Amino acid sequence: MEAKQIAAELVEALSGLGIELVHAPDAAGWLHPRSAARLSAGAKTLGLVGEVHPDVTEAFELTGLVGVFVLSVDALGELCARQPAAAAL
Repeated sequence: MEAKQIAAELVEALSGLGIELVHAPDAAGWLHPRSAARLSAGAKTLGLVGEVHPDVTEAFELTGLVGVFVLSVDALGELCARQPAAAAL
């Protein structure tokens, strides 16, 4: 499964929390700008996803395309803690 697909499925599963996945070419210098995306809730960044920049893969002597998905469990936990556990009937 590709990193972006995992992130998209996470966004769908957590859609009630207002999380979105947005193309962000300037998200991190180690990500390729064409595929870099930010996982966020409002102004809060929860993670990054995309293809590792070829300069980085070359420096680490990696071959082929390398995808990465970084998630801040702390930021996600803070977001979930602010949500009500149940809705009033």
